[in-house]
Amino acid sequence: MIRVTKTIRKAKYLTFIFDICLFLALAFFFGWAEKPGLLMFMDMQILGFIWFLGLYAFRAFDLTHHHNSHSIIISIFAGITLGMVFSVLPMVLINEHPSKLSLALMYVGMFTGTSLIHGFMLIWIRQYMEPERTIVIGKKDQWGAMVQQLSQSISYKLKPVAYLNPSTATLQQTLDADPGISTILIADQPKIYDPSVNTMVKDLINKGLKVKFIPGVAEMTLHRIPLNIARKYEQYYDIFFNEVEPSSYKRTFDIFIALSSLLILSPLMLVIAVLIALTSGFPVIYRQKRIGLYEKPFTIHKFRSMANFQTDQGPAFLQEDGEDRITGFGKLLRKSRLDELPQLWNVLIGNMSIVGPRPEMPEFHQKGIADIPFYRYRTRLRPGITGWAQVNFNHTTNLDDYKRKTEYDLYYVKNRSILLDLQVMLLTAETMLGMKGSR
Repeated sequence: MIRVTKTIRKAKYLTFIFDICLFLALAFFFGWAEKPGLLMFMDMQILGFIWFLGLYAFRAFDLTHHHNSHSIIISIFAGITLGMVFSVLPMVLINEHPSKLSLALMYVGMFTGTSLIHGFMLIWIRQYMEPERTIVIGKKDQWGAMVQQLSQSISYKLKPVAYLNPSTATLQQTLDADPGISTILIADQPKIYDPSVNTMVKDLINKGLKVKFIPGVAEMTLHRIPLNIARKYEQYYDIFFNEVEPSSYKRTFDIFIALSSLLILSPLMLVIAVLIALTSGFPVIYRQKRIGLYEKPFTIHKFRSMANFQTDQGPAFLQEDGEDRITGFGKLLRKSRLDELPQLWNVLIGNMSIVGPRPEMPEFHQKGIADIPFYRYRTRLRPGITGWAQVNFNHTTNLDDYKRKTEYDLYYVKNRSILLDLQVMLLTAETMLGMKGSR
């Protein structure tokens, strides 16, 4: 892990600790001080937990995600507001809870305090944190754009000092000319196979210089696997992806979430079905062939959002009159992603997962295999209702977009875990309530 990324991560943790301290202080003055007792303590715990989930869902702690203070304030406002809305019911169920005035003061205090804390951290990262000076092993015309992307993703705190086709002389000369260099980033792996260069690199590691390969740094900073890097390190990624298999613990997790969600959301799904029937007739649910695990086709279920929809038709944005055929209520369903609720049944019967790569139609899948390297590896896991690509990238309408979205899917396939699934599920709230990523 490069030093600057460690520092940014520490800043996130520190921000989280400051936010907790702020909440505890506000809870004491406006809650526990007002009405001390065990029930009030439980109420404050529920409120705090849901508030922090809201902040996380809207990326308030992802400091490098925001380009300015306005962006981070919007995230904090959305997160705290979401937390306040979802904490009302649990607090009502507890006999003792803060007064409306206390809750209002806590809300204002939390919004103001977290905005100041996060804004200060953002300013510190952007203006006062020293960039990490780096030697890149590889040609600038081949790797310059990618290194620039890496630097941009961490607020331009990765500074390439030189791009080298190294020898012991050129490497030592560059290090002598700039004592502030702390990292060597290996982009072109064969260029360090020269025995004398390899020996020198090992000596530099022993002296405390950080030496990193670009695939690991790209995954860590961009949270995707760039296809141009994957092609350069093709053997490594081919071996890794071919060993990927669905896990039993994830299947158990999926069944639990699907059953719970169907029980909780069944009244909402019934209302949606009735409204579709009243506004545009039957059928309420449409079915369509998609490509699933190990490239096996299956039938996906969705609430119908288009008029005169046929199962052999492609997506609306590919049809000449596609946008016109989307109903008024269908637009709302699509933007909020509520049209995908019937896919919980697909999860329950084993066609899909809660989190995973998006299931594509057969013709799209074949085109992806033909045009996008490593595309087939998306099907090493069950497709998901939501996914890492869906919460990190907007709707795709052209080949370049599909390539970028595939990079996020490949990252998920390689780094899958229950923790990452939970992260995706929380970030899906931003996509749904922020009306992002759907069409």
